[in-house]
Amino acid sequence: MGALFSSFVGMTFKWKGLTWVGFVFAVAALCNKRAHDADTKQIITGSVFAFSALLISAMHSWQGAKARALITSDEL
Repeated sequence: MGALFSSFVGMTFKWKGLTWVGFVFAVAALCNKRAHDADTKQIITGSVFAFSALLISAMHSWQGAKARALITSDEL
């Protein structure tokens, strides 16, 4: 649940740190999973959402860097 919440808030407000926290929560949930846990769907959903939020955050920062480089080259 922490992975879903952290990833959602990090992705919504574009906070990379909170997105990483969500990813760490998702990895911890996967590592602590026991055989008798019935929350497999919730753990998988949180992990996929955390990974996708991290990927979207990385792509957004890459596009921002590309746009900033374009603006500075036009000013010269």
